[in-house]
Amino acid sequence: EIAKKQGMNTDVRRSIFATIMGAEDYLDAFENLLKLGLKGKQDREIVNVIVHCCVKEKTYNPFYSFLGTKLCTFDYNHKFTFQYNFWDRFRRLDKEEISVVVNLAKLLAYMVGQQALSLSMFKVVEFFNLSAMEIMFYRTVFTRLFSDTSSEVILQIFERFASNEKLFHVREQLEGFFTNAFRKSSLKNRDIYTEEEAEKIKASLRDIKMIFRQAPSGF
Repeated sequence: EIAKKQGMNTDVRRSIFATIMGAEDYLDAFENLLKLGLKGKQDREIVNVIVHCCVKEKTYNPFYSFLGTKLCTFDYNHKFTFQYNFWDRFRRLDKEEISVVVNLAKLLAYMVGQQALSLSMFKVVEFFNLSAMEIMFYRTVFTRLFSDTSSEVILQIFERFASNEKLFHVREQLEGFFTNAFRKSSLKNRDIYTEEEAEKIKASLRDIKMIFRQAPSGF
């Protein structure tokens, strides 16, 4: 009954939902999902259910981020399914409730920070042409990424991203977005950022600026 209310309208989705909800922790959920023996399109439904459950929580639950990351490290194909799921949701951000947008942003930030997903997934985003809800979403993604990830890992993530000449246009757009989204005046606002968050964001942005400056130009 709960599964139906959550929009689990197929036997496969209901089975996945029940397996996740009945797990003791994310490792238990991971092992039990493997036991379902799903293949092909059925296997992709695991990712769809995880993201759906994550965004429907009243407040962000890291359980889904842990589970999603574990799946991606186990099977590379899950990375692509997550990527396409996020791309689909990027297009619908303006139609979503704020709680959905925030939960989705935190899920994405964690998975990028764990290097389960890469920054190349932002190649579909027009950072120079964002709505207010989209700005909030991407600002939340990078706030959490910079605040919750070690400086060493941030360097790894952005160095790998900047080394790809094909993503030069994404790099340019991200640079512009960071300049506008993380102005010095807003970073001083303690209603938005704690002092520790602000310092980590500023440090990350300094490192990223240096990485982008040394990266290939794309021409």
